[in-house]
Amino acid sequence: MRLLKKGVEEEELGFQMAPMIDVVFLLLIFFMCASTFHERETLESINIPVADRSQRKEASPGELVINIDREGYLTVGGGEEMTLPELAEALEVNKEEFGQPSILIRGDKDSYHGRILEVINVCRSAGVTNVSFSTLQEEAAVMDETGPG
Repeated sequence: MRLLKKGVEEEELGFQMAPMIDVVFLLLIFFMCASTFHERETLESINIPVADRSQRKEASPGELVINIDREGYLTVGGGEEMTLPELAEALEVNKEEFGQPSILIRGDKDSYHGRILEVINVCRSAGVTNVSFSTLQEEAAVMDETGPG
């Protein structure tokens, strides 16, 4: 038997929406913090050449992105400038950690090709054989020049 105090009405229990919204937002924040988003470490100032038959390649674990700008300066992963000996050292460290790493060379289309060959030679000396080059497809290049739509 249920006893009620005089003058107090019995409240109807219902579904409370505010705590559910709080839980959803907390889950959203948790998953945003817990997930990792892979973005290629690229420099925006590099003008990538256009190729007729370029293909999109998924990034692999341990992939190093080597940026070569118009003046021939090297950066790995969009970080600080490197010299060729420093690049060789970074390749060795990456090779120890990931086995056979893959390399993506993003060379400016106006850069001196001899500098790109020097980078390829450093990769070969370090025993890295999986080297690819970044290019744009013609449609993407036209869209970049004219803007979307």
